[in-house]
Amino acid sequence: FAFIRNLYGSVALSNVRDYVNQSTSIIRLECHQDFNRQCLHRGLIPRGLRCKPLVHTPYGRKLARDFSRNCIKARIQDNKQRITYARKRQASAERNLRHVLQYDDLRSIFIARKQAEDMERSKYSEIHSKKLARLQPEEPAPGNERTTIFNYSSKQLSDHHVSLLSKGLNFAMAPRYVPKRDFIFEIEEKLRHINNVTGVNLARSRVLSILNNAKPPQPNLAHHERKALQELRSDESIIIVRADKGGGTVILDRTDYDEKMYAIINDTDHFVKLPRDPTAKTERSLVDHLKELRKKGRLSDQLYRRLFSSDGSTPKLYGLPKVHKPECPLRPIVSFIGSPTYDLSKYLVELLTPLTGNNNFDVKNSQEFVQLIRAQTLLPHESMISFDVVSLFTNVPNDLAVDVARQRLLDDRTLSTRTSLHVDDIILLLRFCLNQCFFAFRGEVYHQVNGCPMGSPVSVTAANLVMEYIEEKVFGEIVFPVKFYRRYVDDTFVILDKNFVDDFHQCLNSVHPAIKFTYEPEQNNMLSFLDVCVIRTDEPNNRMETEVYRKPCDSGNFLDFLSHHPVQHKKSVVRTFVHRSNTVPSNATYCANELARVQESLQKRNYPGRFVDEVINQTKRKTHSNPADKERNVLCIPYVRGVSESLSRALKPVGIRTVYKPYRTIASIVSKPKDPTPADTEKGIVYKIPCQDCGSSYIGETGRKKITRMKEHQRDVKYSTNATRLKTELVDHAWTTGHTFDFTAATTLAKEDRWGPRKLLESWFIRGDKTACNKNRGPLPEAYMDLPDK
Repeated sequence: FAFIRNLYGSVALSNVRDYVNQSTSIIRLECHQDFNRQCLHRGLIPRGLRCKPLVHTPYGRKLARDFSRNCIKARIQDNKQRITYARKRQASAERNLRHVLQYDDLRSIFIARKQAEDMERSKYSEIHSKKLARLQPEEPAPGNERTTIFNYSSKQLSDHHVSLLSKGLNFAMAPRYVPKRDFIFEIEEKLRHINNVTGVNLARSRVLSILNNAKPPQPNLAHHERKALQELRSDESIIIVRADKGGGTVILDRTDYDEKMYAIINDTDHFVKLPRDPTAKTERSLVDHLKELRKKGRLSDQLYRRLFSSDGSTPKLYGLPKVHKPECPLRPIVSFIGSPTYDLSKYLVELLTPLTGNNNFDVKNSQEFVQLIRAQTLLPHESMISFDVVSLFTNVPNDLAVDVARQRLLDDRTLSTRTSLHVDDIILLLRFCLNQCFFAFRGEVYHQVNGCPMGSPVSVTAANLVMEYIEEKVFGEIVFPVKFYRRYVDDTFVILDKNFVDDFHQCLNSVHPAIKFTYEPEQNNMLSFLDVCVIRTDEPNNRMETEVYRKPCDSGNFLDFLSHHPVQHKKSVVRTFVHRSNTVPSNATYCANELARVQESLQKRNYPGRFVDEVINQTKRKTHSNPADKERNVLCIPYVRGVSESLSRALKPVGIRTVYKPYRTIASIVSKPKDPTPADTEKGIVYKIPCQDCGSSYIGETGRKKITRMKEHQRDVKYSTNATRLKTELVDHAWTTGHTFDFTAATTLAKEDRWGPRKLLESWFIRGDKTACNKNRGPLPEAYMDLPDK
């Protein structure tokens, strides 16, 4: 409007500007007015007008909602008044211009006003449309819903099946009765090791009182869901397992599952079928190694007992479906729990873990990665690249892992403070563990020719040693700079010049022929690593943004609030999500968006808004706990709402801190992908053997296989003498009466891997069975026997 000043002076120019400003102000107010009316019509509350309930009752929440709606109405009324005032000022400015300006100049001002109004209307209409979209509850687009159930089987799932499985395999069912016996054995095992006799007796009396008056909680499954659970449990034609990634529940035909597993283990380059089970031979070799080390004074009796194996189980193979890949292949996992080398592998992890993570290339978690990446810049000629090892665990060269471990151990000056074993001893045991890669599947035993099996405790450590060796080789040879490199197991995040990507890839692949890398460049200026999405920006400082990344296969199937879990577990779920939403996103907008997504996800899993808000507020106020507050005498008991909390309070005066575990989950009922253990090879049991000639029976316990213990009993009876007949009550009964026990009819009464609770279980059954010929009644106090089992 420079020509107005030249022709009519500064006063006329001021009137023109006031006229146009009032016109655009009216447009803004009208857009805002329309936004408020839309909110009122749709039942939406703008964020700035949301009132937090001061009284958390239905009526209190209704008052808060009504107050927020009244605020919208008050804002609409205020806008009306402001629009009226602006129109009056606009009309006054227009009258002044008509008196001063020529017709052609006035017409030019009207055209400019109209253009300014159109631009303002377009701008604010878009702003308010986006605000309405954010306020409106999101409805998933067809085909884009996050799936929690993947049914690849021929079985048609009913609505009741879907209702049950959508709760997640980790959903804990409220017990139909209070498992008093389970509480007793866990608690008594702790109490009998406490020297405070008065305190123990008082605690025991309180425990008895609580259990006597305990009532089962209300069911958290509907009748039709419990019926669906039993149907799925009894259906042998399907297998129900969790997805490899994303937390979904997968249903497969058993025949299809077996075909996929056989396709893996029939690969003769990696697996070979064995003519016989090598478990017993492996166990004998392990014991020989341990005896030799103990004889040399390098293995204490305590450590010898920890690593010793007796009647170990054969490792078992099972598969987890990769629902994020075509045709849903399986990831092979070997369960080593209870195998001869399981405890030795865990001990080796303790010794070798301090040797890893010292080259500044690995990251422990996404929070550490975010802190590192925010300090970096990304120039236009640089690229973000993700390198991934092809099937790392099955391709790890065991000889290389052992050689790297040997050199690290030789360089470790703190080794003598962690163990009395020599380097050669550790290497001998490590090589022994890595070479015993055999497993059972469908009654056959296979040996893994190369690499480390997923599931062995020592596999991750061996893989890390090999990866660090490769990194040292590569970074010692390359002549071009790599700006940023971080790794988590076999996934890496790299920033380097675009011209050197292929050269770096070739260097990685040249270190060892068994270890091959693939890489994925950034797409659309973004690259994900762990649960972080790193974003290239156009900012002048070349900094990168970060936000939370969710895999396409993420089902959002985390712990349901209605699950019979302790409230601490549910608070932990909220805290984990909130902590991630506060630490991973790099700016306030990303943080707000992620927190909104978290709250929506929690709402879908039945978390009340008030509960979530309280946990968020507690998280903001929470200070770091003092490690000294963590007591060593920790007891884990089943969780039964109301009962477990009371027992915790009763045990606290004697220095026992309790933690809770879910009593029974859906997974424990329907998800059994591993081969079942035959009845005669069960371990860690309390058993009952009937006498064929009278109504008596013998009750005993064993940590070894049932068949092994039965053979021992038979041998003791066969070779018993008057001097040895008191070895067990079973032998004594057979010797004094001449009766015969029916060992083939032996039944399992209970299962318990730990010796202490198993002895208490044995005592419980002896005291509760009038036919038991056992004279030794066991360590369980008599006071518990008046307590009903249920």
